[in-house]
Amino acid sequence: MIPSSILIQITLHAPTKFRELLAEAERRLIASWEAAVEEAAIHEAKAKLKVTLSAVVDLDDESVEYVIGFGGRHKLSVSEPLDDPNQPLLPGVPKRGLSRKSKAE
Repeated sequence: MIPSSILIQITLHAPTKFRELLAEAERRLIASWEAAVEEAAIHEAKAKLKVTLSAVVDLDDESVEYVIGFGGRHKLSVSEPLDDPNQPLLPGVPKRGLSRKSKAE
C-alpha cells in the first residue's frame, strides 16, 4: 500500500513539475503540434497530438519521476526524492536534489 504522505507529495508537486516541464518543452511541443497539423492536412485526416503526463514512483529508490511525452518521439522528465514521513527535515539541512532528463526518440 502506498503511504498517504507519498500521494500527498505527488498531488502537491505534480502540477508545478508538469508546468515546468511543459514550459521547458514549449518550442518542441509547438513544432510537434505544427507537424501534426501538416501531416493531417496531407492525409485529409483529423489533426491529433498525443501529450502524456505521468508520475512514476520508484519504490526502491524512493523517488518520483514526473514525465511529459508528446508527438510519440519527445520525452522530458524531472525526478525528486520522496519525503520519508518517519524522517522529518532538519532546519538548515538541504533536501536531496532534483534530476532532469530530456530525450528525443
